[in-house]
Amino acid sequence: MNWEHILLEKKEQVALITLNRPEKMNAFGGRMRQDIVEVLNDVADDFQVRVVLITGAGKAFCVGGDVNEFLRQVQDAEGEVRSNF
Repeated sequence: MNWEHILLEKKEQVALITLNRPEKMNAFGGRMRQDIVEVLNDVADDFQVRVVLITGAGKAFCVGGDVNEFLRQVQDAEGEVRSNF
């Protein structure tokens, strides 16, 4: 499978999962959140995998949640509330 923001490499009994949004310092959000769930399910279903390593592409592992995405969600919710009045 191909994921937008996650890379998966399986070698022998090791699964290497790489968060791959280096331009955003691997900020966690939307599509990445969906991708990581799919990747972890894939790895969990593979009985050959004994070790899972998670790393980040670029200079940061993961800076946390994607604040810009959170802000967009808040603004969208505010717009919905205003349109209901």
